[in-house]
Amino acid sequence: LFNDRLYMMISETEVNHGYIDLSLIVRPDMRRFQALDLILEFKYVGLKELDSSGVDVKAKSREELLALPLIRNQLEAAKQQAKRYATNLKARYQLKAITCFAVVAVGLERIVFERLVEGEG
Repeated sequence: LFNDRLYMMISETEVNHGYIDLSLIVRPDMRRFQALDLILEFKYVGLKELDSSGVDVKAKSREELLALPLIRNQLEAAKQQAKRYATNLKARYQLKAITCFAVVAVGLERIVFERLVEGEG
């Protein structure tokens, strides 16, 4: 994801009393290329919190993981934060749309994510 000629890559960007985990904003002089402005919002659910093992987590499908309340709640929290942050970043950089990824790490074994596009329509 890192291309410092194309993106301004900013970790922990402060936005209205919150911090975006990772934002990649296309540099103004590179807008002629088809590249997406991005926000990645991360959450973590430990295996102990799930009372599970890495083997169990690896064996589950995405749908089975999303059926677990801890994971579903963290994904929803990441989505809501990403949406809020997107609204603020769009105004700050005069962006039409920003693509957000809400990502939940399940231990170190798995991730569950959802892609959202804010501002397209």
